Amino acid sequence: MNRLLFAAAFALLSACTHTPATKAYGATAAAPWEAALADGPKVQVVPLVTGEIEVAGDFLVDHEHAGLSKRREGKEYVPVLAYLVRHPTAGDFLIDSGFDHTFAESGSGNFGGLAFLAGFARQQPGHDTVALLRGLGVDPAQLKMIVFSHMHPDHTAGLPDLPKSVPLVAGPDALASYGAPWYAPADHLAGFAEVRTLALPASGAVDLFGDGAVLALPTPGHAAGNLSFLLRAEGGPVLLTCDASHTRQGFDDGVAPGGVEDRPAAEASLAALRRFVAAHPEVRVKAGHEATDWDLSRGVQPAL
Repeated sequence: MNRLLFAAAFALLSACTHTPATKAYGATAAAPWEAALADGPKVQVVPLVTGEIEVAGDFLVDHEHAGLSKRREGKEYVPVLAYLVRHPTAGDFLIDSGFDHTFAESGSGNFGGLAFLAGFARQQPGHDTVALLRGLGVDPAQLKMIVFSHMHPDHTAGLPDLPKSVPLVAGPDALASYGAPWYAPADHLAGFAEVRTLALPASGAVDLFGDGAVLALPTPGHAAGNLSFLLRAEGGPVLLTCDASHTRQGFDDGVAPGGVEDRPAAEASLAALRRFVAAHPEVRVKAGHEATDWDLSRGVQPAL
């Protein structure tokens, strides 16, 4: 009976989740990944550590993979990031939305449903996305867009604090992973009228501004519409794997995350990223939830 009650409550709360309409992002250029390595405008990439979330080690990396060098036993806290990208002519935008301020108040933050029964997140006061942006002198209402690597709730949880006028952009079918069943139901998209979806090319990447500075790479497998990003940053080219690889161990070992929707696709996506980096070792790699890359006591990290 308890199971039935839990399932009924979960279904009822999930039904309350708002799903906005989708609309094509508009004209974008296809480009080879190497476009980010050519001469051209450079962006500043400022990582924002907005909190941490507790996940199981076998979710971060596939424990069944023969190439895994070390199992990550038990659960661990990993950072939840948003990236402020400052383009010299197109303006400021975010990659992913981080956490809003509620995670400093409780371990469940703004996750809905029955999440209040479990404390799985933590955040230092003032480290939410909006506070960190304002500390940098960035008015959130002036953001040109928020581009999502995918729409699992730990990537959308900053939205309730962000202005509803800021356009949301994601990969095709990304809304299929919004409110994924292994997360508590959430309503982070409430108030947003639409999500603009990118048309991904058969090969190569989406050049968001037509100048090679910001490329959205199709990396299917972890979630619907999954993207990684290659940027011509001021400090040199940088690859944000996002959740195509949660950890640097997974990237180095060639082991995809344990939590994926399509394992063959996830493994192929990671292999493609690794081949590119092997061919272009000047590219710096930042995995999606790699704790050792960041000073977790700080919110704003040094620009990449």
